[in-house]
Amino acid sequence: MEAALKELRRFTAFVEEAGRRAADSWYNPILPGKWSIHEIVGHIWLWDTYALEQMIPEMTQGAVLQMANRQSINRNAELFSLRIQKAEMIDHFAATRNELAEACSFVHESGISFFIGARRLQMESYIREYVVEHDRHHEAQIEAFLLRHKP
Repeated sequence: MEAALKELRRFTAFVEEAGRRAADSWYNPILPGKWSIHEIVGHIWLWDTYALEQMIPEMTQGAVLQMANRQSINRNAELFSLRIQKAEMIDHFAATRNELAEACSFVHESGISFFIGARRLQMESYIREYVVEHDRHHEAQIEAFLLRHKP
C-alpha cells in the first residue's frame, strides 16, 4: 500500500513541476482538439474529488459501488478549469490529492473489500487501477507535450 500512496504523492510533485516547466504553455492544448495541461489537472482534480466525496464514503465491507458518468465529470472539469487560474489549480489539486491519500490510507487500514460492478477490490487495488493508471495516462500526455515545447 505504501508504494501506491507514494505514487499518489509523486504525481502531485509531477504536476507542480509541470507548472514550472510549462510557464508559457500551461493553457495551450496538448494536441489540436485536446485539453491543455490546466484542463487535464482540473480533470484529475475532479476525479479525486469524486473519489473523496462519493466513492470512499461508500467503501464498506462488501459494498457494490458504481462509477460516475465519465462525460458528466469530464464536462464539469472543463467548466471548473475556466474559472480558476494556474496557481490556484495546482494548489487545489495538491490539497485534494493529499486528502485522498490520507482517506485511502484510512480505508486500507480497515481491511475492507468492496466491488465496483462485479469486480472485487481492496483499497490498494482501487488506487492502482483507478487512480495511478489514470495519472500515468495523463502524465505521458503532459510529458510528451512538455518535450515538444521546451523553452
